[in-house]
Formats: sequence, structure tokens, C-alpha cells
Amino acid sequence: MSIDKQQDYFLNDDVIYHYTNLYTALEYILDNRIDNRTLRLSPRGNSIDPVENWDDYLPMGVDFANSKKSYDDKEIKDIYNYLKNRLLKAKQVCFCMNNSSESKLEHTREETMNRYGFLKPRMWSQYADSFRGVCLAFSKNKLKENNPKLVPKTIIYAQLHKLPKKKIDFYAKDLDDLGIEKCKKKYQDKLDEFIFSKHQDYFGENEFRFCSFSEYEYDYLDISHSLKGIFFIENKISEFAKKSLLSYGREYKVNPLGIKWGGFGIGFNIYTNSGNKSSLE
Repeated sequence: MSIDKQQDYFLNDDVIYHYTNLYTALEYILDNRIDNRTLRLSPRGNSIDPVENWDDYLPMGVDFANSKKSYDDKEIKDIYNYLKNRLLKAKQVCFCMNNSSESKLEHTREETMNRYGFLKPRMWSQYADSFRGVCLAFSKNKLKENNPKLVPKTIIYAQLHKLPKKKIDFYAKDLDDLGIEKCKKKYQDKLDEFIFSKHQDYFGENEFRFCSFSEYEYDYLDISHSLKGIFFIENKISEFAKKSLLSYGREYKVNPLGIKWGGFGIGFNIYTNSGNKSSLE
């Protein structure tokens, strides 16, 4: 089995990856005792990104040119409150995508690893407990199918001065022309440009995000029948943890992949459902 044949199973636009710690993966995401297998969407205010976790203030400037509305118009206040509440209620769960546009013919094996969303050292370090955690692969299309009420979008990256601003420039004439409901939708879309954007420094994450805007503190992403892969770092987890992950591999009918990462380069152990192991060096 060649490395390209095995890895190209994951190299397509449908596969997205979620990094987490081992405890969360074993006790909450993969646990077969849980009827509804889910990933939790957390409030944006819990994010470590200072742009995302400062969402309690939303300035709005109003231009009344060519409009019959006035500053104290109730509909304008309703629109502002609607948009602010949407921002305050925003919850999210994040994934990495592949860089599948890169041609494998132009790189050495180690360089082509940059194409895969499960081989991001900073993500393993920051979100997977300093390489001691787990990366899970999912079908993006199946997640969308399972969760029609959530909003899925690819993150846009830009330098700070080019990022969408957390500010509403409201034109009162839009309310005259569109009515309140269509006007809410128009400015909601503008606000979502801010919600689905990040600083250019995070570009390597290649993020895809599901968001919700319910009244609940947390929402949950239904991951039923969407799991496509389980990844772990071979020399960073215990034998007990590895056996647990391999057991879940058999249950979900996926072949867990152990990553051997070091100064020598990169290699893989592929664990089949029959219990066999094959190595790719």
C-alpha cells in the first residue's frame, strides 16, 4: 500500500478535521453509551481569539439620507437589537480543511503532508493537548445534512485593517425600500462576514466553521454517520488510550491512523478493523 493511496482517501473537499483532547474524544464524542453523538458549539466569548471574545459591544451608525425615518424610529431600534442579540448568541465549533488544491506532483512526500488537515503541528499543539490528543475526520456534507439549522461557512482570512469590522453602517433608506424583515436579513449577512472571518495569522488553520444563534448557552452538532477517520500521535498516548481508539475504529468501521512524527520525517501505522497493522514510512 503506497502512502499516496492511503492518504488520498482523506484528500478531498468533503473531509474536515476536528482536534480535541483525549478525554473529550473518548468520553463525549466517540462514546457508544451516548445515544446522540455530538460536538458542542461553544459561545464565541469563550474563544481565545481576542477579536472573537469581545462581542458585547456593537456600534451602529445610521445614515438618514433620502429616508423618511428618524433616529428614534422603533424599527431601527428593533433591527439593532436583533443584530446585537445575534452576535451575543453566536456559538461555534471549528474544523480544519485540506489544502487539496496543491498538486502532489510538485512536492516531495514530506512537503505534500502540508495538504492534509490532520497534519498541522500547531493544531496538535494548541487544540489536541500538546500532541497527546486526537484528531477526528468527518464528512462535511453529512454534517450539513445532519444539522440543517446550523450555519456552515469557510473562514475568510485578512490583515487586521482589511477584516470586516464589528460595526453596522446602517442606511435608513434600506428600511424604506425593503421593509423590516428583508432589512434584517441584509444586515445579518453583513454581520456574518465578521463572524466568519479571522486574522491572516491564523491562515494555516484553513478553518471551516459551524455556527448557531439559538437562545441556549450551548448547541450541539449531530455527528451521526459522519466519522471518516481517527488520528493520534504514536509516542504521545498510552497503550490503554490506543486500545480504546482502536476499539472505536472497529465500532465506527474506520481504520485509525497512528502518526509517527519526529526528526527523521513522518510515518504512519494503519490499524485495520481486523486488528492488523501496516506501516508506511
